[in-house]
Formats: sequence, structure tokens, C-alpha cells
Amino acid sequence: MHNGMTLLVLGGKPIGSCELVEYAHSRGARVIVADYLPKEDSPAKLLADECWDISTADVELLASKCETSPVDGILTGVHEFNVAMMAKLSSILNLPCYCTEDQQLLCINKRSFKERCMQAGIPVAQEFSIEDIKGISQDRFPLAVKPKDGSGSRGFSKCLTTEDLPAALKKAAEHSASNSVLIEEFIEAEAVIVHYTAHRGHVMYSGMADKHSEKIGSDGSPIMALQLAPSVHETEYLQELNAKAISMLSSMEIKEGPVWIEAFHTSEGFVFNEMGYRFGGSLSYHLVKELCGIDQLDLLYDQAMGIEASSVTPTFREDKLYAIWPIHIRTGVISQLIGFDELVEDSRVAALVKVHDAGDEIGNWGSAQQVLAYVHVVCKSARDIINFMEDTLKNLRVIDRDGNDMLFALFDPRNAKEGNMDWPTFLEQRIRQDMEGTR
Repeated sequence: MHNGMTLLVLGGKPIGSCELVEYAHSRGARVIVADYLPKEDSPAKLLADECWDISTADVELLASKCETSPVDGILTGVHEFNVAMMAKLSSILNLPCYCTEDQQLLCINKRSFKERCMQAGIPVAQEFSIEDIKGISQDRFPLAVKPKDGSGSRGFSKCLTTEDLPAALKKAAEHSASNSVLIEEFIEAEAVIVHYTAHRGHVMYSGMADKHSEKIGSDGSPIMALQLAPSVHETEYLQELNAKAISMLSSMEIKEGPVWIEAFHTSEGFVFNEMGYRFGGSLSYHLVKELCGIDQLDLLYDQAMGIEASSVTPTFREDKLYAIWPIHIRTGVISQLIGFDELVEDSRVAALVKVHDAGDEIGNWGSAQQVLAYVHVVCKSARDIINFMEDTLKNLRVIDRDGNDMLFALFDPRNAKEGNMDWPTFLEQRIRQDMEGTR
């Protein structure tokens, strides 16, 4: 039963759209979903009370529509462009929004983010210009080439020699909205994802995960294969950079909403790579809620709808490990998903964030687009998480039109046991701690 309030969700297909509709319904709101896609191709439209066939880029038309069909608030999923359009539309309509368009553009622009980091005394990767690399020596390789304003690891290349650079520069530019690229030192290290929550002008540390990445095929970009929280480097980070990060975020006038930062952990410390002023692509608010006790979705909804939210205080759990584990799919057209209904009933599963479903055609993208779903897992130990993964891979199937199984996982513990891949160092450390009875 509706409570008289209406939420507009921009985009019915990106990750988070369906979750927003379902959450708003649970709060009693009426929901409208807007995008240019036909209803059958826009999953959130199938759940909504009303649909508008208007592109999220057409902000003026959306604003005009909202004048005749008033809405109380606007939200969107994890797509960076839609978040910027949400902020722009909210400003036009004088509706509350946790961020501004300029803040989102700053986060999207990797060079602008690096400049903020340097101003705050936070290490970042060394950058090279096009002029720099014309006479660069071989000992400066490998280099990372990526779009200045890309996402999802699309357009990324690791260059081992000068001969690799022309193709990498072309690829990065093709995936950049501004046709601009970044050339940086390639940092050979595992990453961490650091979470913050801003509320009432106060930025709070909200947890940290270790991240392991792998490539899909030889030409693919490194994409997330496993996250495990809390990070084994958490104490070091809190001592070295947490205060500087909070100061930097405050200087960006971040007062409400979720923030995540990706950094590399090297022998010399942390090197910041990128940030998002939004939910992470795996819907990271699940992790924050479980391990930190802050419901970022609840706070974001209240802020968008103009509802006064009470103050919050992080309450960290130390008795659990939390994994975000993407499972992937090979090329083809999905015909049937088997075992997923049983998976969501598993007590170890905190959330299942689906990216694709039956009927979707999967290309050989070599990027995060080939993630079928993000499985959020809560267990007492690393060994329990590994056992869960093995059980899951035995029971799930994704069948294409020819009857072939499309499912695989970039991190498959069975391959590690057989010696076909290495365990991530943070997972090895957690396994050792389990055996020693320490955390």
C-alpha cells in the first residue's frame, strides 16, 4: 500500500535499479522508472508502478515530465552517467540529492581525483604524458594505459614494451567519453577497497576489503575475482591514511552518501587508484551493513525523499568474514539458469546481485560485463568461504541455447587446490590465521 510518496529511478537495467524499486516499495513508495529501453529489456520497469520511455540523458524532458507528474525524490543504480544525471535533474527540480553533478564528474575523471589525492598527501601512481613515452626507456615498463574517465576496467591495457602503446592508446580513447587517456606506472600489487559513509556532514570509515583480480582471456582487462573483508591490511591503513582520506573527502564537500576508494597495497604502503561517490558495482552497501552496521541504502533513500534520518555510528563485527565473489559467463545467449533459487536460500548468502538473466546475449568482452552475478557470502572462516564456493560451483548451471554450460568463476578454489592458479596472498593469510586460531 502506497504512502503517498513517489520515487523516480533513472535507468531500469544497470545494477541496483531493481533493488531500488523493491526497497522503495518496501517503504511504501510508488515508483516510476525512466529510460529509453522497451519494458521487456528494462528489468526495473517490469517491477515499477509506472514507466517513462525517456532517456536518462534527456534531463530537460524528464524535468518537464516531473512537473506534470510530480516526484518526491530521484535515485539511480551504480551507472556513473546516470548518477551524474540524477544530480543534474534533482538540481533543476530543487529536489534533495546526496551529491552534485560536479562531484560526480570529479570522481569519474581519474586525473582530477589524483590531483585531489596529491593535495591531501596521499600517494598515487606516477603519470606519463604522450611526450614522455616517446623516448621512454624499457626499464620504466610495464605501463598501465586506461581511459581518463572510464569504468568497469573497460579500455585498460598493460603495456610491456613501446610496441604495445599505440594499440593501447587507441583502445583507451575508444572507451573514454572525452577521448582522453592516462598513462601510468603499472603497480604489481593486490588492491583494497575502502568504504566510507557520509551523513550529516560527517565522513565515517565503514570497512575495508582485500581485492583480487584476474583477466578473462589473454586480451581482457583485470577485473574483480574476489573480495574479502575485513582486509588483512586494515590496521596499517587506519594508521597511515584514514585521516588523510577523510580530510580529502571533506574538502570535496562530501556530506551525504556512500564512497568507495580503490588503492593498491605495496611494500611501501598504499597507492590510491580511483574512487566512486556511489554504491560499488557489486552493491557494496550489503558489505557495509553486515560488517559496519550502517545501512547506506536506508540513508540514501531517506536523503533523496527528504526524510529526516537519525545519526548513525559504525559498529564493527569481528566474528565474521565477508566475501564478494563474482561468477562469470562465457559468450552466448543465456537460455536457462539452474540452482539460483536454492542459492538465495543458503544461510551463508547475504545477497545475490544479478547482472544478467535468461535471454541476455553475452559477448567476448573480457570485462566486468561478463559477470553473471555477485554473490555476497558471510562465514566464520576463510575455509568456510572456500567450501561455500566449491559447493556453489557444483550446483549452479547457466545453459545456452545449444545446451552448453556458460558458467565459470575467475577465482575457482578447485583450480588453486590443483595447482593451476595461486591463492591470493590475503586469502592464504586468512587460511593460516584460521589454522592458528587467530584473526
